[in-house]
Amino acid sequence: MEKVLVTGGSGYIAQHCYKKAPSIEAPNILMKLLGLFNKEAGAISSFVGKTKFTISENAKNILKFNFESADEAIIQTVKQFEELGLITK
Repeated sequence: MEKVLVTGGSGYIAQHCYKKAPSIEAPNILMKLLGLFNKEAGAISSFVGKTKFTISENAKNILKFNFESADEAIIQTVKQFEELGLITK
């Protein structure tokens, strides 16, 4: 059984030469407050400040799917955004 914990994504992105990556984290109370007024922020406000462990065993067994590391997935996503012209280094 594999557990995945994702933390500190913006710092990891900044280490890979993406200078415009967010460098600070908003306080939990601010995110929850924004969730009252913003639909997108409201969608994640219940997860703010909580640690979430995900078990990927079913996907591996049923779909024969192997996950890449969270850090590598973040970098690949940023590279795709860059190729699409949505962000610049």
